[in-house]
Amino acid sequence: EPEPEFDALVQAAALICDVPISLISLIDADRQWFKANIGLPGVTETPRELAFCAHAILEDGILEVPDAALDPRFCDNGLVTSAPGIRFYAGASLRLSDGTHAGTLCVIDRRPRRLDAKQREVLGYLAIAAVRALEGCRALMAERELLEIASRAAAVMHSSVDAIVTVALDGTITHWNAAAQRLFGYTPAEMLGQHRSVLVPAHVPDELGDLEARLRVSMTGFNFETVRLHQDGSAIAVSISIAPICSVS
Repeated sequence: EPEPEFDALVQAAALICDVPISLISLIDADRQWFKANIGLPGVTETPRELAFCAHAILEDGILEVPDAALDPRFCDNGLVTSAPGIRFYAGASLRLSDGTHAGTLCVIDRRPRRLDAKQREVLGYLAIAAVRALEGCRALMAERELLEIASRAAAVMHSSVDAIVTVALDGTITHWNAAAQRLFGYTPAEMLGQHRSVLVPAHVPDELGDLEARLRVSMTGFNFETVRLHQDGSAIAVSISIAPICSVS
């Protein structure tokens, strides 16, 4: 969907380069589509084989085509021979931080011409701003996806009929679901921040020992039968499954 920061960039590019058309084009396997568009109302995409931008993304700087009608790469292109009648094109590649050439910020005219040095310089700076905006969009999308995954995981843990307890490597309890409360009698408020040993009877050896060392040996987890304590002090026979939760920082 159109977004003000991208629209402002193409408006600035059209103004500084004195052209009727400016686009932020993003390229995928089959097409170019316009994230921002001034001068081509109602047009949202074109086939990739027609896209000047498919050539521009191969450049590290700015691809400038002074007269497309005289350029063998573009003279037979339908965008040149018919509407919108492109004669001049200049596109700055949008290279993301991971090295991906995602598309271009380009300016287009219906007459042959060239950019001057200042126009080329400003177009390059506007392309850098477009890259920063794209990176910001991608980061926001990734954050939303992670939040959705976390929300689904939290719903599964909360509604599970199995007691699910997450424990830090130092033994501190960090999550306690409703089924754990039903099994052991403790509320989450009573257990969060407690050490897991509060559930282990005094006569039962610590089966987990060095939890971090055990998980290094078996990252898929392990199972065992044992006894744990209810809040009222009674012993409960339980089957415990241990599995790691890995985070990336």
